[in-house]
Amino acid sequence: MRPAAPLTKVGSSGSASRAAPVAPATAGGERSKGRFLLQLSSFQDRADADAFARRFAAQNAYVVATDIPGKGTWYRVRVGSYGNLQEASAAKTNFERDHNVIAYVAGGGPAK
Repeated sequence: MRPAAPLTKVGSSGSASRAAPVAPATAGGERSKGRFLLQLSSFQDRADADAFARRFAAQNAYVVATDIPGKGTWYRVRVGSYGNLQEASAAKTNFERDHNVIAYVAGGGPAK
């Protein structure tokens, strides 16, 4: 399996959202620190993922390309970077309430 393609930040704003605080990207393009994030959706078409992510530019949405064996490349739209499950769960609740979009908490791997 190939490693995931680099993150692509789609849009940005100068203000942080209380529903989805985001740690700044590192020089290598990876999000720093947080072990958890919110995944909003996934698409087989990059243009569809980019268009969806632009809806959440104020929350610093980004797209991650991932090769899935037997299914090809999928483009996942994500926001946030949270240090623990409680923070991510609270952000999920706020995000869903504020945007009327279902979000999934993802992560749980070792902290970087």
